[in-house]
Amino acid sequence: MAMGIFRIEVLLRYLSLFTFISLSAFSAAKIFWSFTPMPEQELIPIDYRASNNNVVHFEMASSSLFGFLAVVEEKIQEPTQKTKLKLSLKGVMPAVDMQNSMAIISSRSKKDEVYRINDQIIRGVLLKEVH
Repeated sequence: MAMGIFRIEVLLRYLSLFTFISLSAFSAAKIFWSFTPMPEQELIPIDYRASNNNVVHFEMASSSLFGFLAVVEEKIQEPTQKTKLKLSLKGVMPAVDMQNSMAIISSRSKKDEVYRINDQIIRGVLLKEVH
C-alpha cells in the first residue's frame, strides 16, 4: 500500500514539473514575440486599367466545356419473376456499354464470382442486365 502511494506522489511531482515548465516556456515565448517587431508586408498595387475585358461572350458561356451529354434511350423494364434462389449480389461494375458491365454474385455452392452479361450463374439462370 505504501509503495502505491509513493508512486502516485512521484507521478504528481513529475506532472506538476512538466506543467510548470510548459507554462513558463509559453509565457517566455509570448513575451519574446510581443517585443519583436513584425516585418512590414509590401502591398502590390492592382492596375485596374490593364483589364477592361468585362464583356462575357455568349458563345463561350453557352459552349459545353466537357463535351455534350449523350442521349440515352429509356428502355421499358420488363417485370421480373420472383425467385427463391439463394443468390447474393455483392457488387456491380456498370459500364456505358451494357455488354461490358459485370456483377459479383455469390451462391451457396460457389464463392463470390464475377459474371458478365449473358453468363450462366447456375443452370437455367443468366445475367441479363447490370445497372
